[in-house]
Amino acid sequence: MKTRRVVIFGSRELGLAVARQLRDLHCEFTLIDRAEHLRQAEIEGFAVSSIDYTRDSELASVGIGYGVDLIFCLLAEDAQNVFLTIAARSLAPHTPIVAVAHAAATLRQLH
Repeated sequence: MKTRRVVIFGSRELGLAVARQLRDLHCEFTLIDRAEHLRQAEIEGFAVSSIDYTRDSELASVGIGYGVDLIFCLLAEDAQNVFLTIAARSLAPHTPIVAVAHAAATLRQLH
């Protein structure tokens, strides 16, 4: 069976919960967030990366567009998740993306 490569943007409570589940399923994944939010992920031994997700070249550097099978957009702010979803979709039109929205109005933008 092929190992799925997963990228999780956001390393706060929800991102860590998803990472723990993926670890238990033996999936290959990387948690991506700002450096100051990655401490707990590092303590738990997860692969982490801090990139500027607003730059396509940095998204590509973590495999978006060619080497990732699933993307989670679990950042703290809806606007960040909408932007990231649009950017990731432009680079990886066929890759499944799971994004969180805290406000109901944001859901329209994510579809």
